Amino acid sequence: MDVEECAKIMGTKGKRILDTHNADVAGESFLYKKSYTVKWNETLPAKEVTVGEDHVQTIKPRAICNLDPIFHSRTTQWARALSEWMHNTFSMERVHQYGPFRVRIVFCSGMTADDLDKLGGYMVNPMMDMQADFVLAVAGDDSVARLMLTDHTTHFSRLMEGDFTMYDQSQDDGPLKSSSLWMKALRIPADVQALWYDSFSKGYKSKMKQVFRIEGETTPQLATGSTITTDMNSLNNIFMYLHWLMTLVEKAAFLDVATYDIYGQLDDAQKVNAMWKNAQMPTGESLVEAFHLATLPKAASELGFTLKMKVYKGNDLQQATFLKGMWVLPYSQFDDKTNFRWMPLPSAVIKLGKLLRDPSELTPQAANPMEACAYMIAKSYSYVPPEYPILGPFLQVMLREPYYGKVRSGEFLTESYQKPKRADTPLLLDIEDCKYQIKKRYKISDDQLESVTALIQSVEKLPSYIEHEVFRILMETDYS
Repeated sequence: MDVEECAKIMGTKGKRILDTHNADVAGESFLYKKSYTVKWNETLPAKEVTVGEDHVQTIKPRAICNLDPIFHSRTTQWARALSEWMHNTFSMERVHQYGPFRVRIVFCSGMTADDLDKLGGYMVNPMMDMQADFVLAVAGDDSVARLMLTDHTTHFSRLMEGDFTMYDQSQDDGPLKSSSLWMKALRIPADVQALWYDSFSKGYKSKMKQVFRIEGETTPQLATGSTITTDMNSLNNIFMYLHWLMTLVEKAAFLDVATYDIYGQLDDAQKVNAMWKNAQMPTGESLVEAFHLATLPKAASELGFTLKMKVYKGNDLQQATFLKGMWVLPYSQFDDKTNFRWMPLPSAVIKLGKLLRDPSELTPQAANPMEACAYMIAKSYSYVPPEYPILGPFLQVMLREPYYGKVRSGEFLTESYQKPKRADTPLLLDIEDCKYQIKKRYKISDDQLESVTALIQSVEKLPSYIEHEVFRILMETDYS
């Protein structure tokens, strides 16, 4: 894929990159520059601090790293090619042999919600995925995984949800340097590697005082929202889990080789499973108990990553989240706990109206541009049933004033539309089970759920300001 082909699928940003590329080919010289900005359109409260005698409310820190178009014009075709290779190599249909493990790795960037439904089946349904001991889904720094070790008498299963902070005021350039190993293996040109390293490895210090007081300092940071950022984070995520799997094999390696011979014709994966069933550490505990999943953050730290990890016993997929969504049960006359639908978290309401342009510029024919933009955003979530807790009623308010006028194509901020995409048909969900799942996740009561729903439904006109303790709980749970 050349620069022209990349530009066609990148909208307005692609046009800027193509114009820069053409100027570059024509011999125009460029200075390599990057800038940092504060994410001004997302003011999530963080904590109160004392400054002198004043109590100051801080906002969640988020430094946005912006690279000039010349960086993208010289590297974007390689980033796109890498992304395409990852989709082909780490597809849902492929199983890789990694040491004794059969591993299914899925690169989920750009997946539809229907794809995530299918992924949920691989995560929890043994009959659907008898080929893999380990299933891993990654998209940037977000991950969900399932480890299942079985033999004829033993069944050990854990579900994992991970999120690592990378280049976010906590890392040195070690992970960035290590990326050169796989870039070299994939034959990415040295000059492209050097350009990426130089642009991402330089930190910054900032201090200014305007409407807000802003102080910031960070070490290496990837460019915000770029294809290569998603690719690099995803690959580092994959390597982190594979490194952890090999530490499990190394733990088993001290056992007597005769242990293997007992099982004769069994394949390697079955041997290791059986070893874990019978083996004991010198302390007397079983090997499964010894490694547990607390070793995963440790394995991550050995590669230079700080990992936030949640571990769930068994295969209860409804406990895990992925891509700011969760798996819920559809309505069924059967008690089927393996057929799931991926749905956005209710906390989507916190960011749902985020725009970078004035609504009057986006919907020039609208009598009320705010309502028109709200309608267009909510239409992209048309598969969400009105009864779906919190988010459903919120969308219904946004849909009250239909708008069929002109919309300036491509001008909406991408994040304003639901991701991942799904067909427009409203899903038939088990709403009572969804309520139970949401109350359990956010630790809210029936009264709180009814109260916030009534508040949302009381809104008569947009824009409108509403405040409720449940919104704070959603934010603290999903965006802290």
